[in-house]
Amino acid sequence: MSTAPRRRRGPPLLALAVGAALLLTGCGKPAERLAPVESQVRYQGKPLTRGVVVFYPDREKGNTSPHEPRGTIEADGRYKATTHPREGAAPGPYRVAVIATESNDPKNPYALPRWLIPERFGQPDTSGLRLEVRPDAPPGAFDLDLK
Repeated sequence: MSTAPRRRRGPPLLALAVGAALLLTGCGKPAERLAPVESQVRYQGKPLTRGVVVFYPDREKGNTSPHEPRGTIEADGRYKATTHPREGAAPGPYRVAVIATESNDPKNPYALPRWLIPERFGQPDTSGLRLEVRPDAPPGAFDLDLK
């Protein structure tokens, strides 16, 4: 007869199984609901052909989202906002910045870029651009006309 102690497998194995189940089902916060934001940026009446649109939640108006959605401006002036890695933006009011620059000297990678639009549009506090993201917004509701 063996004198080695017999191993119990009950509780530790059960605890591991429960822990694994919790990890697989997830116990974090639910994902924020996002509304689609697709539109166009125009400067002096023409589509802006490059740049980035950045949405800053307007905390003064109650938007407490921790995210800053952004969208790359395409050659036709169109952009689609994403809240990485998902498309769209959380509903609510935003202050908006548009950054559109190009190289001032292609031979010098350290040269300061040249703004394609007035520099004030690059900051949410000076751009004057504000919008409200709503899931039921009609097409063109998020168009940005830089004047």
